[in-house]
Amino acid sequence: MTTTRLGPALLKPSDVACRLNVTTATLARWRSAGTGPRYINVTDRTVRYRPADIVAWVEASTSLAGGAPSVRDRAPS
Repeated sequence: MTTTRLGPALLKPSDVACRLNVTTATLARWRSAGTGPRYINVTDRTVRYRPADIVAWVEASTSLAGGAPSVRDRAPS
């Protein structure tokens, strides 16, 4: 990944789709529904993603088999 003066380079939807093993159409659907990773509208027709936002979204979307909350999601006993 390339780094610029502003930090890590922003990812194109095609890069994110490849990393998440989904289509760019799925990413567009998630953006429309507000359910996917955070994104940036660079222009009216250009969308980019921060690598850290992709990682955070994957972490927040991760659960154990059977839909049980992960250890970090459980309230302390």
